[in-house]
Amino acid sequence: MTPNESYYERVTDSRKPQGIRRPMIRFFLDHGENVSYTARVFRTSRPTVTKWVKRYKAHGWKGLWDLPQCPHHCPHKTSQDHRELIANLRTNHGRRPKTRIGQEEIQLLLEQRYGIKMSSSTTNRVLHELKLTRPRRKKYQKKRHMALYRKHLRPLAHRQVDVKYLNDIPQIYALVLRRILPKFEYTMKDVLTGTTLICHALQLMTFNSAKAIAPCLDHFRSHGLDLSQITIQTDNGSEFIGSITAKRDSLFTRVVENFHGRIEDEFYDLERPNLNLKKTPFQAVQQRTQINDPHFMAFPPPLLGPHPPLRSTAPICRRCLRPGHVHE
Repeated sequence: MTPNESYYERVTDSRKPQGIRRPMIRFFLDHGENVSYTARVFRTSRPTVTKWVKRYKAHGWKGLWDLPQCPHHCPHKTSQDHRELIANLRTNHGRRPKTRIGQEEIQLLLEQRYGIKMSSSTTNRVLHELKLTRPRRKKYQKKRHMALYRKHLRPLAHRQVDVKYLNDIPQIYALVLRRILPKFEYTMKDVLTGTTLICHALQLMTFNSAKAIAPCLDHFRSHGLDLSQITIQTDNGSEFIGSITAKRDSLFTRVVENFHGRIEDEFYDLERPNLNLKKTPFQAVQQRTQINDPHFMAFPPPLLGPHPPLRSTAPICRRCLRPGHVHE
């Protein structure tokens, strides 16, 4: 400690204040345990010297460390009984450790069953303290998991089906609005190779959804694929499952159940490489299957019915958006 620095200045700037208190205690012991003299030399107060001398005599050199600043008691802390209730509700008293309910449902059950009002943030904090939460997977972990999942897939066996709305594309909005182009596009994509078959429709209904599956399956059968090994997945929209209050399965569901079903929304054509596979979808099909006929990828998109007839295909005027109209 320099002559121009006080004890407080040195302790404030130091990361290890216990190293500064050691010389003060040694000076105190070497000079007859004189509190006033030690306080003057180290430019501090008598109570400060007395405090650290008592700490030293009670605990030795370890007593010169700063004590934790956290409070010894928190009046608003969640009680142990409430913490146990939250843990039991989370795991159903340990009977379902994997299927766990969320913090909002726990909050509701606490109030309904036990009359305990607790915020969802408090419930969430207790779940984290008890380590009853599942950490979110990082992006690289999801990619690694998907890579392992794809390795165990059979080519052309797992397909995802979705509907694309074409009226949200600015370039063709006018054509769709005047019913020159269809409004909906059904896509059936293979998860492993990325090969995609498409169908068009003017109306969104289970009849068209079922009709979209039939020509695709016929196309697969004509190239020697075993339809019993194909699974199809949808997003369970009303165009696939019909009304949720229906007493029987929809037409689409009954058609797909014959082939045990799965599918995804994305379209890659024959020439566009799949970024994950580093090759075109047809190259992936050739590598993983016995199909070498390029006509396998040439599936003509059918227009599904029933539907009103399409209007004229004459060029649209850019000024009034009417087909075949020419301004003088």
